[in-house]
Amino acid sequence: MFLSMILTLSIVGVYMKTEHVVATASVWAILMGIIALMAKGISLYLFVVPVVFVIGWGIFSLATYFEESIFLRVMVLVFAMFMVFKSFGG
Repeated sequence: MFLSMILTLSIVGVYMKTEHVVATASVWAILMGIIALMAKGISLYLFVVPVVFVIGWGIFSLATYFEESIFLRVMVLVFAMFMVFKSFGG
């Protein structure tokens, strides 16, 4: 659980520092890919990485879209934190 929190905060931290959607989605996909590769092998890796990348790209693009409304942006980022945390098995 502690490792899941560290990974979640680092991914959201990358977005908060850079606000680069593709970089943040790539970091999340790479970390999920490493975990999937170590846990199940290459077959799960080939399925999980593109799915996580697309989900991350969508969530962080939505956060960028809501740049004018701080409340909606915070709500999207909180939702993103829960999704990232649950994806790491926390």
